Amino acid sequence: MKEEDDDEEVAVDDEEEEGTGAAETAGEAEKMPNWALNLDVGSIRLPAKGLINNDSSEGAAQLFDNAVLVKVMGMYKYYYKQRVMMTPEEYRAQMTTGSVGRLDLDGICPYTGDNDDGTLRRPSEEELDVMFRAKAKEEEWMQGEKMRGGRPRDMLTPMIQTLEIYEKLMERLVLAGFKPDDLQFLVPMHKMKGTPEEKNEMRAKMSDFLGRLLKSAFPNSTQYTYFRAGDHGFEDCIEIPAFTVYLAYREKERSMELLVTATQCNMNLPQAFIGRIAHAVKRAEQEASKGHLRWIQHIAPNVDPNIVQNVYKSIGETEGAKRAVDDAVKAQAARASEAEAKAKGGPKAYAPRPPPPKVMPTSAPGHSSSSSSAAPGPAKAKPAYKQLPTTAKSTRPSPGDRPQQAPQYKKKRTD
Repeated sequence: MKEEDDDEEVAVDDEEEEGTGAAETAGEAEKMPNWALNLDVGSIRLPAKGLINNDSSEGAAQLFDNAVLVKVMGMYKYYYKQRVMMTPEEYRAQMTTGSVGRLDLDGICPYTGDNDDGTLRRPSEEELDVMFRAKAKEEEWMQGEKMRGGRPRDMLTPMIQTLEIYEKLMERLVLAGFKPDDLQFLVPMHKMKGTPEEKNEMRAKMSDFLGRLLKSAFPNSTQYTYFRAGDHGFEDCIEIPAFTVYLAYREKERSMELLVTATQCNMNLPQAFIGRIAHAVKRAEQEASKGHLRWIQHIAPNVDPNIVQNVYKSIGETEGAKRAVDDAVKAQAARASEAEAKAKGGPKAYAPRPPPPKVMPTSAPGHSSSSSSAAPGPAKAKPAYKQLPTTAKSTRPSPGDRPQQAPQYKKKRTD
């Protein structure tokens, strides 16, 4: 009888241990924030109609639509891996312990904890100050102003707000079942080939796709805008400021297309960025004088040349443009001076040397008279160095094209 009682006690203990283990597992799952849980791939469909852009210039709006999608597509392959292929534990560890910054916001935003509802907390201005002081640096075109990844300090918060919109768009791509390779039907402007009609058709397709993505992410909105902000009179309007789109996209030095377009649409750009346009134009003019015309052609290839020239004229007398031109002239003079110094200290010419003059013998061995001393030979010629040119480093996608679902994990977002 005693043995039976012992067996019952062991059975009870085992049940209590199993119950405790299950409770601990459930507790760990509850501790995992909502933002870290895997997304439910293919659980929704994109709406048939998207948000409408209410900017007055359709061409300018399409140019910025292109920039938004190029940035989203560039980030999406990493986002898909993090939100679908990684376990929640792996993703959370990378987000909270990495030195780069929050992975979902392009590393420009530091991880600063979670909100009570399990969402990521936006950093305070003081926390951004700490990051900026640690990572800001100055480049040639910045006119003495330090920036973090080409972004000034006062633009970090607006930048983060725009990247949060991009994060919502990528989340909707996952929920709609798109894998990174499934976006290849969208061809960005810098990769477009074909006739002007074909290029216009692709631009319209990209704008339509972005509008549907925005409608999926913001179902209560009806419009979005790049060049209108504040009290513009449009209800239910999503604002994606043109300057933050540019700062997220970050064109290469010789391409100033978004900045030129923003200036043409009466955006007030900081003097440093006005200087950046002038700096690029000055470099392009220098290269054009040497016969390299492609620099000028690449500054704003998708903008009307007349608009480009008008923008150049409008910024030509600004303080930022004057300083940029002065800086470019000084830099060119410094390079020329450096090349000249190198030429003067260059290797000597190896031309045939004349035979040494004959020396008359004297009565005293080892001595010679002043009249019989050797005359100095001709100066050796130095090669002339040529200064090298410097170079600066709306058709909609078919619903039947939706990809198959990716492997699922047990932990899913339920909101």
